[in-house]
Amino acid sequence: MIQKIILILCLFIATACKGQSQVVEEKKAYIFPNTSIVASIPEECIKKDGDQLINAASGFESFLLNIVADEVTVKDENNYGQQFNKVLKKDLLLVIDSNLIQLQTLLKKLTKHIERKDIIYTIALVKNDSDVNAWTHAGGFIYVTTGLMNFVNSEDELAFCIAHEIGHNENEHCKASVQRIKTAENMGVSSDLSGMASAVYSTIFAAFNQPQEMESDLAGVYLAYKAGYDPEKALDFFDKLSANEEPNALEKMMRSHPFASERKTCLQNYLNNAVQ
Repeated sequence: MIQKIILILCLFIATACKGQSQVVEEKKAYIFPNTSIVASIPEECIKKDGDQLINAASGFESFLLNIVADEVTVKDENNYGQQFNKVLKKDLLLVIDSNLIQLQTLLKKLTKHIERKDIIYTIALVKNDSDVNAWTHAGGFIYVTTGLMNFVNSEDELAFCIAHEIGHNENEHCKASVQRIKTAENMGVSSDLSGMASAVYSTIFAAFNQPQEMESDLAGVYLAYKAGYDPEKALDFFDKLSANEEPNALEKMMRSHPFASERKTCLQNYLNNAVQ
């Protein structure tokens, strides 16, 4: 009798659980045309006249820089990066807590899939709740504000933000900044690294023009996906960023970053074309 009661209860529980079950969405699979190093930006991302002009100007500047600038080795990148970081840390309030551990764990997952293996990445958490920000410079140093940590709604979004910063080093945007500095020094400009590092910190976004931001976005979704995160969460991130934007043509030509809405559209098309 007891066995029958137990059997009935088991069947009842199984049936009840079955009725409450939810369908788990299967993860999408992607094959990206680029790795963390981006060969080219999709045409649909730069189809506007203003975008094409900015992209052409950026390409021409890179072309000239490679002709006239001094050679920069990975050792140079790492050395300059160490010096920049040493100075920047004097002006930053760094936080060591569970959030930093989360960032370090994320970074470790992401850097398993980088191409430039000679760059050793480190990450720091900066106490600044009012600034939703992350930035990087030569040598693989990445900084994330507490404001960004509070802004993101998921670890997937945070992973994309960190992967985006890795993308700047992977695509040698930070190397180009070192090229400009090293060339200026060799032309007799003051080598006061303290002032130089301060300038890098205060104008960090101006150093990366809009096509470079697009490249880093593409690198970011690739690295996030390879590390096991949902790359489509980057779209949620840009949705939130765009809430306070009012895009206009004049501001477009003065910004170091494309508008968040443009970045979302670019990534949406990129992901749609890569999904299997």
